[in-house]
Amino acid sequence: MKRFGDPTRFAIDFAFSPDPHDGRGASPVHAASWGTLRLWVGGRNLCEYRAEGALHDAIDWYLFPLIAWLAENWDPLFHEQRFPEVVPPRNARHAYLGAVRATLGDPDPHVEHRAVAWQQWWQRHALRSCREGGLFPDTFIRRVLDFTEISWGNQDVPGAPEGFYFTAPSDTAYLAVAEVAEPLHQALEMALDHLKRGGVWGTKDVAHFGETLSRLSGTPLAEREAWYLYGRPDGTGRNGDIRHVLERSAEDAREGAKTLLGSICHTLYLEHLSPAVAMFGSASLSIDQADTSLLAHALLAAYCPEAEPAALKSLVDERPLSEMHRPHEEGYDLALDLLDALELPDPAASVVDLSVILDRLDIILGEVALEDDGVRGVALAGPDIRPTILINSSHRMNQRDSGRRFTLAHELCHVLHDRGYARRVSLISGPWAPAGIERRANAFAAMLLMPPVLVNKHLAALDTLDIVSVEAIEALAGSMGTGFLATLEHITDIGKLDQWQRDKIREARFAESGI
Repeated sequence: MKRFGDPTRFAIDFAFSPDPHDGRGASPVHAASWGTLRLWVGGRNLCEYRAEGALHDAIDWYLFPLIAWLAENWDPLFHEQRFPEVVPPRNARHAYLGAVRATLGDPDPHVEHRAVAWQQWWQRHALRSCREGGLFPDTFIRRVLDFTEISWGNQDVPGAPEGFYFTAPSDTAYLAVAEVAEPLHQALEMALDHLKRGGVWGTKDVAHFGETLSRLSGTPLAEREAWYLYGRPDGTGRNGDIRHVLERSAEDAREGAKTLLGSICHTLYLEHLSPAVAMFGSASLSIDQADTSLLAHALLAAYCPEAEPAALKSLVDERPLSEMHRPHEEGYDLALDLLDALELPDPAASVVDLSVILDRLDIILGEVALEDDGVRGVALAGPDIRPTILINSSHRMNQRDSGRRFTLAHELCHVLHDRGYARRVSLISGPWAPAGIERRANAFAAMLLMPPVLVNKHLAALDTLDIVSVEAIEALAGSMGTGFLATLEHITDIGKLDQWQRDKIREARFAESGI
C-alpha cells in the first residue's frame, strides 16, 4: 500500500487490487479501481471500523468515485469557507447536521430552497457524497482562513452490516492547506497512472478525470479567491467584486493595495490569503457598497511597512486553529497571561482599564458606522499593518459602554493570537467569522475584563447581599464595567455559581424585564 503524507498530521494510504467480484455489477472503470483506503488525521485512522465483532483497519471498495470527486471539487474543498447560511458556531459536519434537522420535511418553499443549498454544499464537502454504496467515513473538508478544517463523526450509514461503526471519536482538526492538498494530489496522480495502465484510459469517465486533474494547476487566482469570498467560483458580492472596490479605493496607495491584495498562491491552492480576502471572507455576502468602501479604506489606512510596535510584538503569541482544542479554556489562559505580563489590574483599580493596554501596546482604536449591524468589530495587525481595532457603532452590543469594552477586549485577542501563518490578522467579527477563534476571543474578553482577583474583590464588597440574586450580579457588572449576562455566565464558569443558581438568577431577571 502506498502512503502519501504524514499520518501524525494528514495522510492517505492507497492500494489498487483486482476486483473480487470480477466486474459483476460494476462498470469497467469502477472494476479497475477496486482498492483499499485509509485516511489519517492527527494519528487517527478515520477508516478503521468494527463490523460483526471484527476490527478492520481499512476500507475496500471501488475508489474511482472518490478520486473523481476529489478532482472535481478540489477548489471548493480547499477554498470555500462559507456555509450556505449563517449557523451557530460549529465545524462543517455539525453545521450540516444542524441544517438537516432544521429543514427536514418542511414544505415551505423558502425552507426547501435552504435545504437544496445545503445539499449542494454537502456534495462539495462531504466524503460520503461520493460513496456510491461504499462504507466511507463520516468526514467533511473545507477551508477556514489559512487552514484546512477536517471534521468527522459516526453518523449511521445505510447498508452497513450489523454493529458497524467507525472507531475514531468525533473531532475536528485544522491543518496547513499544503499538509492536506499535497498528499491528496499525489494520490490522485498515482490513481490516474494506475487507470492508464489498467486498460480503461480511453473511456469517457477516465479521460474527464485526467483532464480535470491537469486543469487544477491552471485555476485562476481570482476564481479561488471567489470561492473563499462568495462561496462560488464566479461570484461577486452585492455590489461587485471586492477586489475591484479595494483597487478603486487605492488610487493613491498603489503599494499598499498590492500588498493587501497579494494572496500567496501555490499552483494547486491558495497557501495564504491576502489581508483583504481574509477580511472580506468573514463579511456578509450582502455587505453594501458603502460598508465595503469604509472597510477597504480602513484597511488601506492601516497599511504601513514594518508597522509592528515593539511592545506589541513581544506579546504576540500566535495560537493557530491547528493547535486549538478547547477554545474556551485557552481564551482564559491567554487573558491571564496578558494581565500578568502587563502587571494588571492595578490593586487599587475597580476595573481593567483597556485604554492603558491599548496605549502600552500602541494599538489604534477607531470607530466605523456600518450599515451591517451584525458586525461587532474589526481587528487588523501584522508586519505591514498598523495594529488597529475598529468598533462598529451600529452593533447593538456597542450601544453601551459595557458592550464596547467587551468588543474591544474580543478584538484584542484577534490582534494578539489569531495571526495565521502569514503573521497577519484582518478579521471581521460577526456571524460569518470562523467559530473556533470567535469562541476563544469571547472567553479571552470575559477573563480580561473579569479576572478572578477583581471578581473576588467585588464579591467581598457585596457584604450581606446574596450572590444568588439579580441585585448582586447587577452590582458586580456595574463595578467591573461588564454586561449583566456576560458577568453571570463568567462567574458561573469560574465556579462562583453553579448552573442551578445561574438559571435561577436568569429566570428572575427575565421575569423582571417581562421577557
